[in-house]
Amino acid sequence: MSVAVKTAVFTAIETIAIAGWRALLTAGRVIAGAFLAGGLLLEHIVSYNYRNGRSALKVTGLPFAALAGIAGFEAIVWAAWFALTFVNPILAAVVLYVGLLVGHAPELNVMRGFSPFYRFFNRLKRSFDITAIETGTGITWLALAQVGYSPIAIIILFVGLYVEHRISGRKVL
Repeated sequence: MSVAVKTAVFTAIETIAIAGWRALLTAGRVIAGAFLAGGLLLEHIVSYNYRNGRSALKVTGLPFAALAGIAGFEAIVWAAWFALTFVNPILAAVVLYVGLLVGHAPELNVMRGFSPFYRFFNRLKRSFDITAIETGTGITWLALAQVGYSPIAIIILFVGLYVEHRISGRKVL
């Protein structure tokens, strides 16, 4: 399977996790939050495995605690951002960007086989671009979804996350 297809697989998982989370908020925040965290964990597992030449769902030898921590942190960032969009959209965007930036640094490390905080500030500096792409994508997705353009919003979410993952993959591989 090509890198492009592998990237599309874990990007689809993340897209479903984020879009599904918003859709499930009507069922309750706990259910929606669990769906988001679980989906992001699955995305990180598949991404880690693909990027390290492993089968998609292989669990032996997986840095599960690190991946779960990263996924949990990312889920909290997305949820905080969403809640803040109703209070102050500018502050919400800042929270999303800074939160994702802080999460991308350990993610880059874990994907390379390092401990999450190895050369943390170096990885942080290398994450500005991918974080800007993901933040802009998230904001655009939500803005379109909130005015009734959910199918277009989901396509934009997938494409933006795919671009972010391809750039990130080049940093990690």
